Amino acid sequence: MEGVAIGRIVHFVEEGEHKAAMICKVHSKEHGLVNLRTFCDNSLAPGHVTSISYSEKGEPYTWHWPEKA
Repeated sequence: MEGVAIGRIVHFVEEGEHKAAMICKVHSKEHGLVNLRTFCDNSLAPGHVTSISYSEKGEPYTWHWPEKA
């Protein structure tokens, strides 16, 4: 998968909510399998989620590229 690299900003989908996240480890560039550090507006500490797959459809507990503004 093109563009998958440590430090890239993506969106993580959790319980229907899209959260900003940063790729902090790439397990499989080909399949888009990554670890993410999530950022929320209601918490001082970011979250960490592991082995998250890419999904264009925005399915729960997947990541996708941010929509264009």
